[in-house]
Amino acid sequence: MKHPSEETWMEYLYGEVSVEGRRELEQHLTECAECKLRLDEWQKTRRMLDTWKNPAASLPKAVPRRKYWWQAAAAVILLGVGIGIGWWGGRHGDLEVLRAQVQSDVRQAVKKEFEIWRAERQELFEALQTQQEATAEQLARLRQDLETVAVMAEAGLQSAQTRINKLVSLTKVGTE
Repeated sequence: MKHPSEETWMEYLYGEVSVEGRRELEQHLTECAECKLRLDEWQKTRRMLDTWKNPAASLPKAVPRRKYWWQAAAAVILLGVGIGIGWWGGRHGDLEVLRAQVQSDVRQAVKKEFEIWRAERQELFEALQTQQEATAEQLARLRQDLETVAVMAEAGLQSAQTRINKLVSLTKVGTE
């Protein structure tokens, strides 16, 4: 008796064969206990895998982004007001003092904004690092679950092989 290939049985199992092919395979199943047993094991394994639930992954909370354009605009306006006051004041000595003061104020404002920016980048980096660690943990759990499924599938296949060997030996004893 010629047995259909495993690929053909997989197509049958997943409903991918033609109506005529399905009839031929079902006829073969009525005549071949070995193929029937193997197909039953595959269906059982498929049902087990269909019932397996993967734990839902949690997403990190979004870090709000600050908008810097208004702070930069405020610094430019402050600089413009300082220059305007100095210009309209008309005294050159006062202009130099005012220019120095405005420069100092602008430097301090820029330095402060840079520190805020740096702190926010650090927070973002830490959040990304935390997410990366969580993702690594999830991948490790997923791998462990996958290995468990593989072990269970292997055990099922070994059990099926043992049953087949037992059936073959019983068939040989019965024919002798």
